[in-house]
Amino acid sequence: MSTASSSLTGLMPKFRDRAVCAEVDPEMFFPDKGQSPRAAKKICLGCESRTQCLEWALSRGEEFGVWGGTTPTERRDLRRGRHSDGSHAPGDQHDDPDDTRPASPLAAA
Repeated sequence: MSTASSSLTGLMPKFRDRAVCAEVDPEMFFPDKGQSPRAAKKICLGCESRTQCLEWALSRGEEFGVWGGTTPTERRDLRRGRHSDGSHAPGDQHDDPDDTRPASPLAAA
């Protein structure tokens, strides 16, 4: 193992040892522009490390790739307190005071 790869290994979070993505080609989680992230997200669905992976990506502002089953756009929305359908989480401040969308589709349930 080279010095560079041993240094990189030290930067990887511990949950990665149990993650399903460690068993597949990492390029799958960094699709090129225009390619679907669907295959990577499907792998994340069955992973026991999914929540820790997402928390790790959110805490570091990860701007690229699929982490914890989310795309960069989905993580950006989560950081802004929005759901993937564009609605806001209950109790969150709206960015736009003219935004009249419901707080959450689950709030009415």
